[in-house]
Amino acid sequence: MKTARIDSPYTAKDPSHGFFLWNGLTWMQKEERFCDVTLKIGKDRKLRAHRAVLALSSKYFEALFGTDWVEGKSNEVELLGFDEDAITNLVRFVYSGSVDITTDNVQYVLEVANYLGIEFVQKECIRFLEENLNKNNCLNALQIADMFAFEYLREEAKLVAVRYFTEICMTQDFIYLPYHLLTELLREESICVVVDDLIPSADKRESVVLQAVFRYVQHDLGKRADFLPKLLALVRLPTLSRQHLQEISKHSLIIDCGCEEIVERALGVKSNDTGDGSTDSNWAKRRDFAKCVVTWGRTFAGTQRIQSKTSFITGQRFLEDSIDGVTDEGVYITGITVWRNFPTEQPQSICGLEVFYSNNSTGLYGVKSRRKQNEIFLRENEKIVKVEVQSGTLINSLTFYTNKKDSYGGLKSYRGFCPDYHGSCQGSHVTVRGQSPPGICGFLAGVAGEISEFQGQPCITRLQLAWKTFVCNDLGLTSRFEYFEPGKCEIVNRSLRPPYQKQ
Repeated sequence: MKTARIDSPYTAKDPSHGFFLWNGLTWMQKEERFCDVTLKIGKDRKLRAHRAVLALSSKYFEALFGTDWVEGKSNEVELLGFDEDAITNLVRFVYSGSVDITTDNVQYVLEVANYLGIEFVQKECIRFLEENLNKNNCLNALQIADMFAFEYLREEAKLVAVRYFTEICMTQDFIYLPYHLLTELLREESICVVVDDLIPSADKRESVVLQAVFRYVQHDLGKRADFLPKLLALVRLPTLSRQHLQEISKHSLIIDCGCEEIVERALGVKSNDTGDGSTDSNWAKRRDFAKCVVTWGRTFAGTQRIQSKTSFITGQRFLEDSIDGVTDEGVYITGITVWRNFPTEQPQSICGLEVFYSNNSTGLYGVKSRRKQNEIFLRENEKIVKVEVQSGTLINSLTFYTNKKDSYGGLKSYRGFCPDYHGSCQGSHVTVRGQSPPGICGFLAGVAGEISEFQGQPCITRLQLAWKTFVCNDLGLTSRFEYFEPGKCEIVNRSLRPPYQKQ
């Protein structure tokens, strides 16, 4: 019997061969079988491995073992001065293809991966740092990026650091920051200073920067005293008040480091600022970290069934003055009285708003009644940062929250009267919505609405809230409108007038 001739060759492939091979090599390394090199990674710690596997995954080992260097031919290779666990992690990676990266070890793993030339692990460490960048680790990430010349990570970390400068300048990472990185931060226009969850005046903002410099120098005065004159040149001293500058001139650090002349120069620049673009003129310029904008929220009680009589906008001129890109707060609300219809009158709703401003002006919208719903007068550096509205056909209740904290750590609230909704709103569906400003550190700047009449009673309808907020120039406007009803969020337009009002 003749066997049929097969002209075409057949290649058999085992799909599990690669897995079997690397699984076997991993087992052999763990059991130290057929290993041909020893890695000394610590005084009393060594790892056994295979030259071929190391050279395949690491440019360092490929160069070391592929040359005539004595070290490459030695049975023992020293890898001292690195974190031992990080080296063990990397050796495990070249066998298994997986590496453990955590917040605690990322710097050490990156350092070893960079030295050994393991590009995949380098990229994954950078990606891990970028995706987990926050105010708690940005300074550490900045130093890592500076050490290994990762420019994108460097810029991202710097952006976070200046955005949260108020908080990061009080950390241990800040006082141990290398001098050249501190100077980079101080040169940034976008340094953002927040006090009590609000943007303070230019004088107070730069004062925080100055105190951060004092804290940095004071930590190691013997070595850093010579840094102070150069650091003061990066602080916008002329933007501080004259009284503040005079107080600073008597500060012990200023006197001990011989910097009185710098403060005197700042006083002179403040008196003779020409705005001519000179070095001193730029020194006297406020940091342009954010743009002040006014945004309008959604309309509450916007039914068409009620005929309105007049419309109003509180403090319209003050809102207009805000849209000039200046970061100072200008005129702001210091108090509000909310008037509602008398309990025996139906429907029970808000019929008047009396708004008090920091320039001692007052605006009454609607009518005063014999019944106040609530009355609030804000303390110094206290602003309304959230408003809760109960509404249906009419505005039934307003609750105000400020940036100050209550005894439980939440926002301090001024709660309004909550009527019995059964029948009080003529069968309308009552909803509760909370609204707060977009951007950062915003606060209530005004309200708009219509004064209407419903069943013979005056009432306020089509209520809108105007928020003065600060948009970081490098970060853009990130909306954080909060509504208790999912899907009810309505992003505002930024025109001066509320969306429903005709120009």
